Amino acid sequence: MIHAELTSEFKGETVVLVKTNIDGLNLFRSALLQVEIGSSGEPALIDGDQIHLVTVNESAAQVELSGKRVIWRLPRRKVKELMEKVSAMIEAAGPCHHYVDIDAPAHTLVISRDEYT
Repeated sequence: MIHAELTSEFKGETVVLVKTNIDGLNLFRSALLQVEIGSSGEPALIDGDQIHLVTVNESAAQVELSGKRVIWRLPRRKVKELMEKVSAMIEAAGPCHHYVDIDAPAHTLVISRDEYT
C-alpha cells in the first residue's frame, strides 16, 4: 500500500504525506532504482486507488497529486536521497517516518511507514 495526499493538518504545516507499509516501500524503492539506473520508460507503482509514476526532472522536486494519479518529478540528487531514506525505512524494525524537502506542492514530503491507516 502506498497513498499520497496533500494535507494541511500535519503539525500545523501543509505537507505531502505518503502513507505506506513495507510492501509499498519496496515498490517505491524499485521504481526509484529504475530511475536511478536510467532504464527506459517511466517506472510505475500501482497500488489500490492510486497510480504512481516516477520521473527525473532536474529543475525541481515536485509531487503532482491528481486524484488517482501521482506523478513524482525528481532531480537525480533527490532520487538518491529518497533511495537512502526508503531503504532505511525498509530495514527499520517497526513504524517510522522520514522528512524530505521538496519544491511543490508543499515544501515538505513526509514518508510514513505503518503510522497512519
